Amino acid sequence: MAANKERVITKLLSIALALVVALTAFSSPPIPPQAEAGTAVNAQKQLRPPGAGVYPPGIDGSIKETKSQPGFFSAAGSMRPAISHRPTTGDQKLLVIMLEFNDVKFTHNKDFYYNLIFGETNSLKAYYRENSYGKLNLVSNINDITVVQSVYDMAYYGADNGGIDSPEIDEMAREAVRLADAAGVDFSRYATGGVVNNFLLIHAGQDQALTGNSNDIWSHQYFIYERENDLVTSIGETVDGVEVIEYATVADDGYLGTMVHEFGHQLGLPDLYDTDYGENGESFGAGVWDSMAYGCDLGGGARPAHLSAWSKQLLGWIEPVNVVYNDNYSISEAVYGAGEAAGFYRLWTNGQAGDEYFLVENRRKYGFDAELPGEGLLIWHIDDAVGDLQYNNINIDPSNLRVALEQADGKNDLENLNNAGDAGDPFSTLTSTEFSQLTNPSSNRKDGSPSYVSITNISAPADVMTAHFTVEKPVTGTISLDKTQYTGTGATAIITVNDADRDTDSSINTITVEVTSTSDAGGIDVALNETGAGTGIFTGSFGFTTGASGNNLIKVAGGDTITATYFDQLNAAGETSILTATATWSQSTTTGGGGGGGGGGITAPQVTVPPGATKPQSDAALEKAIENSSATGIIKITAEPGEDNLALTTKQVEKIEQTQKPLTIQIPGISFTFPAGALQVPEMPGKDVVQFEIGARALGANEKASILNNARHSHLYILRSEIYDLSAVTVTRSGHKNAIKLFNGNVMVALPVPANYREAAARGKIKAYRYNPESKAWDAVGGDYDAATTSIVFETPHFSHYALLEMAPKKLETSPFTDIENHWAKDDIEWMYTHNYASGRSPSRFEPNTGITRAEFAALLVNVLQVGKPA
Repeated sequence: MAANKERVITKLLSIALALVVALTAFSSPPIPPQAEAGTAVNAQKQLRPPGAGVYPPGIDGSIKETKSQPGFFSAAGSMRPAISHRPTTGDQKLLVIMLEFNDVKFTHNKDFYYNLIFGETNSLKAYYRENSYGKLNLVSNINDITVVQSVYDMAYYGADNGGIDSPEIDEMAREAVRLADAAGVDFSRYATGGVVNNFLLIHAGQDQALTGNSNDIWSHQYFIYERENDLVTSIGETVDGVEVIEYATVADDGYLGTMVHEFGHQLGLPDLYDTDYGENGESFGAGVWDSMAYGCDLGGGARPAHLSAWSKQLLGWIEPVNVVYNDNYSISEAVYGAGEAAGFYRLWTNGQAGDEYFLVENRRKYGFDAELPGEGLLIWHIDDAVGDLQYNNINIDPSNLRVALEQADGKNDLENLNNAGDAGDPFSTLTSTEFSQLTNPSSNRKDGSPSYVSITNISAPADVMTAHFTVEKPVTGTISLDKTQYTGTGATAIITVNDADRDTDSSINTITVEVTSTSDAGGIDVALNETGAGTGIFTGSFGFTTGASGNNLIKVAGGDTITATYFDQLNAAGETSILTATATWSQSTTTGGGGGGGGGGITAPQVTVPPGATKPQSDAALEKAIENSSATGIIKITAEPGEDNLALTTKQVEKIEQTQKPLTIQIPGISFTFPAGALQVPEMPGKDVVQFEIGARALGANEKASILNNARHSHLYILRSEIYDLSAVTVTRSGHKNAIKLFNGNVMVALPVPANYREAAARGKIKAYRYNPESKAWDAVGGDYDAATTSIVFETPHFSHYALLEMAPKKLETSPFTDIENHWAKDDIEWMYTHNYASGRSPSRFEPNTGITRAEFAALLVNVLQVGKPA
């Protein structure tokens, strides 16, 4: 028992580390190597993932410098012989053989494995029933598991020799088949079309993938070959008139995830992780979001993740809805709901068929997905032209995967080996609500051109999520700089945009083009006017200056590249594309060049101020604030009276950051001080982001009541201020707002204290709290009272709902404790009790002279601080 416990602990540690270290891949084809009689065997086994610090022999543990594997374990395996019958639906029998060795015996018995494989819950049967939505059902009985005794020690098969395990490891399966045949197993009962498709071999001993022991056996899926002098003489083992060609083997460790992964290969699934040991670069492939990658190890191997939409599609268990109409769609969660309603969608340009497309599914922490790191929409970028299923090489190049996950947070952790999946990967209101050409990640094709697919208005995680799907036809437009010779600063450049597919609203007759130069990456906006109503042709001009940009002049120096960029916003189809044109400027003469491409759009005519956005501060006001900062060292900007938010253009933010000074934004009654560099956040870069907005809105009566009614332990607090929704967002040209999740440094916030509570605030009784919507609790932020501004000042790295609270005193008519009547600390004890700082050892006794333990002291601090703990 102690040994089992130690092994489980080791496994859990291994699994935890396996998600954050750079691991080498499993290897091989999902259809066995094409080895004809008289040829040398050169095939890859399909292996389970290695544990932390365990790498296949011949592979440098750093994974950064990989080495080739010789012999049969070559990274470039040959094709497997075709297996024509590979049923994935209906009642399917699974042959199970348990093989013991002379020196290594089983720690789990036959009954244990019957329940793990064929039980109704938490079993291999339950996993594939849930994933197939009832289409695949593994059937068997206890007598279908046969225990046999090998004539060899474990090292006979497990000892590494030029690769993982013996080059003839498949002889272990052959021996098991022959022993089971001698024991009376009728193999024909498990065959379809003369072939046994489902054969699980459980061997005694541990998994080399977890132990690193060269004499242990690495769990894998492989094929049975008959050899003579290293040449193949036949494939498979014939018994009872049927062929046993392939097998999956797992160790006697009781981990469901390994079984799930290897049985997936028997159904025909390939590996979705990097299977070439980094020869073409390393990645985590599909990560924890599919058990054919690292999802098999979730829950310590006991709760493997669902297969991805792509894997389920390959096995014929789902038929994704091909989106051909732009509309709002509902996406049912993939565990249970998708079996009854539309849960999977395919999106591509104009609904076209082809190898490249997006697959969308809704993943929730239910069923076998319970251990996922996050919830929401997964958007898979599929390219079925990559690799070959028969060579198991479809996800070996991080820059060109067949099954790639578009990660909502834009960090590409899977490709950068930062982790195998996290809560930032699914799309939702918790991460990103938009996926389009202008977002990161973008919906572009793999070659960088527009796909004309966008997914917007993505909802919060739910059993049925909603989003707006757009699948447009390719649209066209052009932008060009005139061919005029640009001679010195007196030259004028003409920009022409032809956007015939723009919105036909006759009131939309002006567009804006961004012009930048090598000397001024921030650039200027140039207005273009339509040449005639409804023509879709817009023209405008700008000039050049060697001084600061402004007044329709762009700063230049000799040899500068001038770039004009048009965000094609006026397309009636609703898509947005980017058109660019470039030219060169010099003191003498140069000519301009043209460009072209895409189409697309937003519906609002305003481009200086995006729809629904706040008008930004004027450049003059900012310049004045920067000038005044020379005396104070702080740039101070104030919102207009009565306004609860303030906006700056991204160019203004860049100018502020260049000063390397703190920025204070004052919204009536509230101030925010950002340290230098605090606004250097991932959400800010990108040509589509045009504004930064900060807000401090007092909640309305209904919103306030909702929070107060839902907050846990609300009776312990008294609200001493408004509840403020503090927000910071970036705004795109189309008006889409994206919340800044974390600043690059703590922001100092000052919330006003009402006049009648300032004395209590000065005595430290009133503090700042943040409402945590997940735990429905008020988290103590703290802060100090500043008499000069009559505010509570605190620091925070991100914004949410904040308020000033005071702990509510308890009513005390008589002393609750009978043992403090004559104690010198009676008054202090009662005061602490009424103010929720202390409680008794029992309802009637305080025991004032009893010592306090470290644990009790910790509990006291939690109670005093009222830290919001999860429900």
